[in-house]
Amino acid sequence: MQKKHTDTPASLERAVTLQEIADACGVHLMTVSRALRQDRRNVSEDTIRRITAVAAEMGYDPARNDFVRRMVRRRHGQRVVNQAVALFYPPQFYKDRYASSLLSGLASVLEPRYYAVVQVNTYVRVIPSVPLPRDLPPILKRGEVDGAIALAESVSFTETVGLLRKEPHFHNRPIISLMRPFAGCSTFMGDDYAGGVAAAKHLLDLGHRHVLYFQSDSSDHRRGEQQRGSRQAFADAGLDPDRYLHAQPYNSSFGVAEERLTQPLWQALAASPEITAILAPNDWYAIILYHLLRGRGIRVPEDMSLVGFDGTLLSVDDPRVAFLTSVRVPLEEIGRRAAEFLVRCIENDCEATTTEVFPVELLVNHSTGPCPRPGA
Repeated sequence: MQKKHTDTPASLERAVTLQEIADACGVHLMTVSRALRQDRRNVSEDTIRRITAVAAEMGYDPARNDFVRRMVRRRHGQRVVNQAVALFYPPQFYKDRYASSLLSGLASVLEPRYYAVVQVNTYVRVIPSVPLPRDLPPILKRGEVDGAIALAESVSFTETVGLLRKEPHFHNRPIISLMRPFAGCSTFMGDDYAGGVAAAKHLLDLGHRHVLYFQSDSSDHRRGEQQRGSRQAFADAGLDPDRYLHAQPYNSSFGVAEERLTQPLWQALAASPEITAILAPNDWYAIILYHLLRGRGIRVPEDMSLVGFDGTLLSVDDPRVAFLTSVRVPLEEIGRRAAEFLVRCIENDCEATTTEVFPVELLVNHSTGPCPRPGA
């Protein structure tokens, strides 16, 4: 007969209790608790070292014991910190430098503090015919995350915020929105309006008057603020934005290819040959436009000036993109500050919301130059 395997994996062994450590050290249970918390106000350094050494020798794992304590607190209706946050993140942004810069800032704060991140796609919707439990992942409904961070492009995220606020095990926990405001959330974002002003003013100072820009619908907060800023710069210069700013529909598809931009670009330039500069909605767009222009023999900046927006390509060690004039948005800093605020709210049981708008910076490089047709 085959012998039955009875060895128990270490991960399944019973957790060592604080009382067992106290008995082994000959001290009170509270002394052990304080020593393992490194409470030097109430326990001497020698006692802390001795108890810590005995606990390690006995295989004490604070994470496993913390799980037990959290279960007890939850049964008694007490607040529990799970050290886990939900990240609402559009799946189309997996390889996007803009989003990865924000995530890098978040990770620089959350990882050293051992916070786990649970990813949730931001296309969650409210479906009237489906019961509420199917609209949010179970981990959110069980109260196992302490807060949420959202990089949400669509206004439909408002519905998700509503679901979270109605959920008994989440309702008053902090939600932070990155790069656009949502009611009921704290917001950390760049000053896209100021960036739009700076980019347009730079072109105006170079003598450009007729400028092509890419217009998005009203749901795109970031692009809307850029456009509002650009129009204000023209108005401040005494120029009618409707006459001098030439709008082209913005294709927001992730990874938009050159063939999707080719025909609209040539149609816009053919319809308004007086255009001498282009305000791109982001750096990725700007580089595609640059290659299209060069392919038609249109020199940048001698024949056409070009401005990007976000600065994500300026850190790339590649002369093919480092030439770009762009508005730099401090994405990593925004992510870092958002994560720091979230952790403070979680650990101090804070329900307050805040809005922080970060200054942007116009970095002038070699894709902009004087208007080739002054006074056009």
